[in-house]
Amino acid sequence: MRRALVLAIVLTACGGSTSPATAPGTSTATTAAPTTTTSTTSTTTTTAISLPRFDPEGATIPEMQQAMAVGTLTAVELVDFYLGRIDEYDDTFNAFITVDPGARAEARALDDERAAAGPRGPLHGIPVVLKDNIDTFDMPTTAGSSLLADFVPATDAFQAARLREAGAIILGKANMQEWARSVHTNSSVTGRTVSPYVIERNVGGSSGGTAVAVTTQMAAAGLGTDTCGSIRVPSAYNSLFGLRPTAGLSSRSGVIPLSPSEDTVGPMTRTVVDLAILLDATAGTDPDDPTTAGAEVPDSYLDFIDPSGLENARIGVIDSLFGAPGPVSTATRAALDRMEAAGATLVNVEIPNRSSLLGNATSVFLREWRFAAEDYFSTHPGAPIDTLEDVLASGEFLPENRDRLQRAVGVATLDTTEYRDAVAARTEAAAVITALMDEHDLDALAYPSIRNTSAPNGVEQQGNNCGTASVSGLPAIAVPAGLDGTGMPVGLDLLGRAFDEGTLIRLASGYEAAVDPRVAPELDP
Repeated sequence: MRRALVLAIVLTACGGSTSPATAPGTSTATTAAPTTTTSTTSTTTTTAISLPRFDPEGATIPEMQQAMAVGTLTAVELVDFYLGRIDEYDDTFNAFITVDPGARAEARALDDERAAAGPRGPLHGIPVVLKDNIDTFDMPTTAGSSLLADFVPATDAFQAARLREAGAIILGKANMQEWARSVHTNSSVTGRTVSPYVIERNVGGSSGGTAVAVTTQMAAAGLGTDTCGSIRVPSAYNSLFGLRPTAGLSSRSGVIPLSPSEDTVGPMTRTVVDLAILLDATAGTDPDDPTTAGAEVPDSYLDFIDPSGLENARIGVIDSLFGAPGPVSTATRAALDRMEAAGATLVNVEIPNRSSLLGNATSVFLREWRFAAEDYFSTHPGAPIDTLEDVLASGEFLPENRDRLQRAVGVATLDTTEYRDAVAARTEAAAVITALMDEHDLDALAYPSIRNTSAPNGVEQQGNNCGTASVSGLPAIAVPAGLDGTGMPVGLDLLGRAFDEGTLIRLASGYEAAVDPRVAPELDP
């Protein structure tokens, strides 16, 4: 039923024939009752009904589109709603580095376009936020570094361009861990992003600004990047759905890199349907990113939204990744029990030789970072720096990054047996994990997104389970799994086969329909 409703809403909002009289989420609490006017002639009586304005709080993207389709919401009103939230909350949470001053004008132009020609699709007029390592031609792209505070690239990243083409409004750029080098979010541009759940605790990273902007409804949805957990950990700690896609599904061109072998770009959203909509807009082949040449993209990821998606599903549980008994283990196993109650079969499995097979994801990106950064800046002659050596020499970086920068610039070459073996292990890891899933006829593997509860701000976070997906290049979606007992959210990763994001979306949407697992923060400005 829910899947049919979602598709009907998207169809209607994008020019389909179905047109309900009212939009989901319409607010009547603060709006005067509908008024009617009657015009009478000798043969007809016409009654015009003025519908109450739509309240975007808590709404999905399809619900927003439906409201715009029936005229109870405009893109300008939607931008104003999110700008109001930013004004109310971001001084506390520090999720944004930049807010686009031209967002209202862009929204007005999109409203005019809708009136004249109809919407471009499900993202027409929807404000989104981008992690600030994704290039935008009209706002700075800083990678969380004060050295790049005024650096405005000449062109959009592929992902940003695709979103604009779909009609999305890039409302702003989100704070991130400086140079994406941690699962915290602390930049030398604007400082630390803090949790709207427990303000003293790690919000996750390095895409923590995107996560906080989305979970507090300062944007409808957002994009993050994930080298080793940077989408999934902040999604877990902010009760969001966050997807690390298959390596090669989504372009990284125009993204300030950490590791070409492991970097990915993916959506972070409050609902699975919103995630599918963002993935539809951003996945696919890009000539400037050769890894996407073999991207396998379905007609629409919305086709996989299924409230019965857990029925007859088989999920492999990787016990060794749950860590010691504690709040995270308890919450994530309870989430799996709820999946089982909704129709899934749980199978305890282990990845053969997991530790030696997966190794440490940092063994690749530690070596690649220096050369990847040089390649990026060589294509941006207007940038204020050219190399990581420039960063180190400037002294303008977080103290916690000094050792990381020193180790990176000390890598003289990638032409080593150790590096080649580490990269080759990616193919082996993907093959072994896929064979395990085939052997047990599994739809996905499950384990906590991160084994430990969120650390206090400034304390190094432990327990990251990022490597299974990052080393293998296989897709993984983080789903909310409740709270840890201190008020902080917990997340569960579902890992699938290459280019099988559709199955992960089906499982996540079935889980969402059966459990409604997201816990929104209780905000007190």
